Amino acid sequence: MKRPEFVYRITVYLLTALAHGVAFLQFRSAAQSLFLPPRWHLQMLFLLILSLGISTAILFVKKSALVWGMLCLRALILLIAGMPMGENLMLEFTLVTTLILQTMTHTPLWGNAVFSTLLVVVVVLFQRPISVFGTTLAPASNFDLVSFCLYSVISIAICVLLRLFWERYKASQEFQKMLDEATLQLVQTNMELQDFAARSEQEATESERKRLAREVHDALGYTLTNLVMMMDAGVALAGKGDANLPAHLERARDLAQEGLAEVRKTLQEIRKVETLPVTGLKAVYRLVKSFDKATHIRLKLNLGDAPWTLGPKKDQIMYRLVQEGISNALRHGNATEISISFACEDGGVSLSIVDNGIGFQEIKEGYGLLGMRERVAQVGGRTSIQGRPREGTRLTAWIPTDAEA
Repeated sequence: MKRPEFVYRITVYLLTALAHGVAFLQFRSAAQSLFLPPRWHLQMLFLLILSLGISTAILFVKKSALVWGMLCLRALILLIAGMPMGENLMLEFTLVTTLILQTMTHTPLWGNAVFSTLLVVVVVLFQRPISVFGTTLAPASNFDLVSFCLYSVISIAICVLLRLFWERYKASQEFQKMLDEATLQLVQTNMELQDFAARSEQEATESERKRLAREVHDALGYTLTNLVMMMDAGVALAGKGDANLPAHLERARDLAQEGLAEVRKTLQEIRKVETLPVTGLKAVYRLVKSFDKATHIRLKLNLGDAPWTLGPKKDQIMYRLVQEGISNALRHGNATEISISFACEDGGVSLSIVDNGIGFQEIKEGYGLLGMRERVAQVGGRTSIQGRPREGTRLTAWIPTDAEA
């Protein structure tokens, strides 16, 4: 059972218990004027304790049929308890009101509205003259009956409104939960798309570099090979004193110029290719901004004096730590504010992720956090997670800045 619903049911139960105590005081006050024997006090006390015990048991019963059976038994006890009261209907009204409230809490809305209405009708019809130890107790007057019906209808209407508001509140909570889960899924999908785009861009860049390298190799190799062959031919012509030597050298010069132009063109294309993907703290900054725009939570990022990069492997670990910390704070902690900070410490970089979520009594690490612990340990770092119920969670990690592990 969720906490708000548990609190709601406990509140109704405490009101029911208080009403039973008030009903017993009402009985004792009326019994003095009716001169009822002392054993009636014990019988009434027994009935009220039995009714309260049934109310307590209803808290732990989940089967609908069993709940309805207990509520009907409480209604029967109410009718028996009200018999010796004569024309005084205060005890009946006190017990009827709490029974209506408890019925509205533990049963479907319109079914309990019908049950509560029938209960009021039966209590009114049950008001007949009775004889107690030779004394005939007069039934309630028509004015008292009408007043009892009016107040009971008002109680039913109030309980129905409370139930409607409660159902709407639960629906809004469920909708908010679904919205948070959808938002988290959207953000995670967005981050995966960003990672995919970054990898695709890097692969495309690498592919383009390889293509350009092949073009440089082909163009320059072809040109230089031809130049070598023409120079060999030129040497042979020079030894023979051939008049075609100047024209041959001019063709060699033209070939060299064409090769040089082709190489320059290829090198200009290489300069346009981006070879440095976003990594390190820049990638973390972009991740935090993406979360901040896509969710309702407030994120605070403090990069401190940490270096922009720790190397490809450690940058990836640091990025995944932040990603996992934010996701857990939103998914499991229901946090509304997350603080992320970096700092240089003891020859490494410390990372702290603190949220104001529900915290935990005992941590059960999933594959995400367990995997992060293992990756951080592989590079000589350490991680820890701390939290207390309703006091949020703190995830800390330390990664050394020395050579890659």
